[in-house]
Parts: sequence; C-alpha cells; structure tokens
Amino acid sequence: MEKRRRLGRGLEDISHYFISPQQTIDQEKEDSTCLRKDEVTQCQALSIVDILDPHRSAHLTSRIGVELCKNGIRTLIIDTDTRFPSVAFMLGLSIPGYSLTHYSQDQYQPTDMVYTGPFGLKLLAPRLSMQDVYKMKMSDVSLIFAALEAMERETDIVILRQYESRLQPLIEEAVFIIPAFHTGMIRVYREIKSFVAGADGKKIGILIADAADEVSAIEVYKKIYRCIEMSCGIKPYSCGYLSDMATFSVSNIVGHISEIALGNRGIGKERRLFFERLRYLIGIDNLTTKEMASLQG
Repeated sequence: MEKRRRLGRGLEDISHYFISPQQTIDQEKEDSTCLRKDEVTQCQALSIVDILDPHRSAHLTSRIGVELCKNGIRTLIIDTDTRFPSVAFMLGLSIPGYSLTHYSQDQYQPTDMVYTGPFGLKLLAPRLSMQDVYKMKMSDVSLIFAALEAMERETDIVILRQYESRLQPLIEEAVFIIPAFHTGMIRVYREIKSFVAGADGKKIGILIADAADEVSAIEVYKKIYRCIEMSCGIKPYSCGYLSDMATFSVSNIVGHISEIALGNRGIGKERRLFFERLRYLIGIDNLTTKEMASLQG
C-alpha cells in the first residue's frame, strides 16, 4: 500500500503574509534594466545569492517563486543556504528539516521530497547540503536522483537560494544581492568572480541593497558593472534597487525568468537537467566497470 504523502500545514494561499503590495520602479536607462528579449539565454537552474543576509534571500526567493507560479510558470525552489534554511517558513509550509540522507531510508518515498506551496509552487523538502550528499552510498544517490530528475522534468525552471560555492559549476545564471557599503561590495564581487570562473557563458544579475537612495544605488551598480566587464568580459544586468523588501517590485526579475522558463518548456526533453548534472558532479571521480576494464585492458 502506498504511504500517504506528508503535506504539512499551510498549503492554502497564505502568500499575502509575506508578499506586500508592490510599487513599480521607473528604470533610468536601458542598461539598468533586466536583459532585453534578444539577450535572454536558456538556463535550467538560476540562483539567488545573498552571502550577507540569509533572511533577505529567503524572502526574495519565496516572492519570486510565488509570482512565477502566478504567471503559470512551473517552478521548483531548492534551498541550499544551510545557514538558515527558511524558504519553507516564508511560504508557510511546515516541513521537517531533513537532509537527503533521510530519504534513503525505507520509511520514505521519493514523493516525500517535494512539498506544494502557494499557487502550486514546488519546494524540495530537504535542505540540499553537498556535504550530506557526499556521505551517501552511490546506490542511494542513484535512486534518489532518478526520482529528482523525473520531478524536474515536470517543471519549467529551478530556482536555488544559493550559498554553497560547490554548486557554482551547475548554475548558468545568478542574481547577486550587493550591499552598497565597500566591505560588503568587495566581498560579493569576489564571489561573482569565482562564479564566472566556473564556466563560459554565464549571466549575472545585480540587485543593489542598503543604499541611501536610488541615485547611490545606480552609482554602485555602475562600479560593479565596470569591474565585471573589465575583469570577466560580462555585462551584468540590473535587477533594481532594494530599499525595502515590503515595497520592492520583483516584476523585472520575474519577467526575465519567465522568458527563460518558457524557453525551457519549448526545449522539452533536450534540457540539461540540474539534478542530472548534480549527480554527475557528485560521482565525477568514481570509475564505472567499463572505464576500469578499458584502463586495465
């Protein structure tokens, strides 16, 4: 008999508890907006990175995910910020704080790994810690990731609330939240350089926070833009100025991600799945029987 799925509490539409009325922010110039339509590239996994304020990134990721689902975009959120994995709390979901290692046990089913939030938003129930995954047996990894890949094929976009740098090779595009003060700005810029160094063709979105006003935020964006273009050859796009989470409009970010997601839907089975690539990354140093036979032959 199939075990009844644990859904937890709060599956009703409670998004109004954390989504406040948005204010439309006029954009100053074309180079301070999200990517133009002709510049949009395809990616399967996009991350929201805030290395200084985990609460802010959880709030922002939740809002973006809900708005995407409102627009009919099938979205899966993965919370990889092990400092304070609070996306579930922001969505009003009561779920256990399990890691993937729990789901290799007999009393669980693969469907237990995914919870449904407001507007059909999907959330990976366990926190995704690479350290935990590395401890698992490869047979357990294969079974769990086969289920995760099947689930991912039913979504249009994967949004990661990211902190662990080990996942950077798998992420094609990231939105970095950059504080306006110098020490924080330099620290995040180092993370951006590390992210870009992982592979060619990466895209970067910049969201300025903690600035005194919008004029100051634009100046910070220009500094970051010049540095990234000069050192990495990439032109980052602006996601705006985050002065107050309650009034910040996510419409530009959501519009951009929606275009990517719809492109993924059109590609269909030819997509490069995030979990498929993650499984390869985990077992990249393991040799198959065929590889061993070839090397020893």
